[in-house]
Amino acid sequence: MILLEVDKDKSFPLFTSHLSHELKRKGDIEFINTVLLEENLDTIFSSGQYRRTLYLVAMIEYLCRINNVPVKKEIQKYQEYKLKDLTFFDDVETYFHVTEKTDLKEQVMRDSLPEFLKYNIAERNVRRAV
Repeated sequence: MILLEVDKDKSFPLFTSHLSHELKRKGDIEFINTVLLEENLDTIFSSGQYRRTLYLVAMIEYLCRINNVPVKKEIQKYQEYKLKDLTFFDDVETYFHVTEKTDLKEQVMRDSLPEFLKYNIAERNVRRAV
């Protein structure tokens, strides 16, 4: 497993929110195909946006699993990577820094989707769009 530094992309929460809305609008299979056709994973990865790349890869893996679809070969080359540090979303980080309690982080890790955790991303719900 190749460890990657976590980039300091401040718009990452907005990016994941946008994906959640796109997933709701398009549905699982169309979303998978759109990401593979329109998102240039190589460009995102080579620009150092590792969290975005691995989030997209994990999301495709998750959607493939729950829809009983084989994992797409286009993402296989990214499966050897992992973020060096576990990535939590801002609400969890803020809670932790304010309270210094690790209970929420531990709960989030227990509840996280395995496809995301393997890349060191603590994601519990990709369908949070309202």
